[in-house]
Amino acid sequence: MEYEPAVMCRCRAKAGGFCGAMIIQVASTTSVQMLGDAVMLLKREKRVLSKEVEDRRSQGEEQKKVVDDIRKLVAATKEEVRSLKARNKKLQNERNVLLISIICRLFVMCVVLFGKR
Repeated sequence: MEYEPAVMCRCRAKAGGFCGAMIIQVASTTSVQMLGDAVMLLKREKRVLSKEVEDRRSQGEEQKKVVDDIRKLVAATKEEVRSLKARNKKLQNERNVLLISIICRLFVMCVVLFGKR
């Protein structure tokens, strides 16, 4: 067995080796070290999560811009469809007028050609 010098402890007793108070002190130091390690781990995790949050915000902003662009495109497309429908209706009316005009002229031609006999 090795020689351990007598040590004055906080409990005011000379002890060879460790007394109860010294064991508590060593345990407290270990606990503080463990808490320090836990704090460092949590700080590291916070940095990682903060970076991830920032990345997600950036992605969200990019997606918002894409959605806004798509909405603008949809609005422009709707306006174009409305304009084309109006033009189509106008062309249908003009076609109907032209068709009636052609039928009337054919009728007049038939009356002129066949009415003289």
